[in-house]
Amino acid sequence: MPTQADNLKASLPLIKEISKLDGGFEYLTKSLNLCEAPTDVDDVMGWVQAPWFDVAEGNFPFASSYITFAVGPGIYDLPPWPMTVASSYLGLDFKVVLSGSPKTVAFDVNVNGKKVSERA
Repeated sequence: MPTQADNLKASLPLIKEISKLDGGFEYLTKSLNLCEAPTDVDDVMGWVQAPWFDVAEGNFPFASSYITFAVGPGIYDLPPWPMTVASSYLGLDFKVVLSGSPKTVAFDVNVNGKKVSERA
């Protein structure tokens, strides 16, 4: 059974691998609904990781505008436990299997018979 954490951990090495393919940045642009195609995978990685950092920082048991006030562009309340709400969408079965040690960032991501390795 997939976990939300496994799906999130798998997404970053998969994005890196997709960016190496011919047409990879165009695929990421369409899939992630970006306004323009990036030219650097680090830009994509930062864009993907930043909201998780922000939501985790504002992960309170009550509604709060702490993060939206700080990062803008408006002041909107996040729901109680926003990390739980945001990560609930990652609980779907994307046919992702992790093997190795994600804790030490030495793992493989297997999706539909394709393998991508991630090593720190």
